[in-house]
Amino acid sequence: MKIKIMKSLVLAAASLILISACAAPVMPEPSPQPTAEKPPNVQVEEIELLTLESFPVQMRAIVRGSLPDGCSVLDKITVTREGNDFILHFETHREGEICTQALVPFEESVPLDVEGLEAGTYRVIAKQVIKEWTFETDNALQ
Repeated sequence: MKIKIMKSLVLAAASLILISACAAPVMPEPSPQPTAEKPPNVQVEEIELLTLESFPVQMRAIVRGSLPDGCSVLDKITVTREGNDFILHFETHREGEICTQALVPFEESVPLDVEGLEAGTYRVIAKQVIKEWTFETDNALQ
């Protein structure tokens, strides 16, 4: 009787070993890696120049456009000057996980440092949109 029980136990152990050897190995799931998500792309549709009544003249660029979705946020617009061009740079980020998939319009007023500029033609460049203006005289106190 003991031999029969012993044979049954050995047979059961061998069966378990064979079954577990045929099973797919259990691999731990890879942990999600942080992704370097690109900042949202801003679409600029229009630039309007606003001249304030003063001397020297002060100017602002009113920039209108849209963000790609409801999770995109426009942080700030900075201006750099290269020669006679004022180039606008857009800083954005994303918030949230579930976003509306519709364009979100924006309108921002950006001051332009035009004090002391000589007479001439100047441009504001925001993405693909360019707006040009001309100072007929120097924009400085004499």
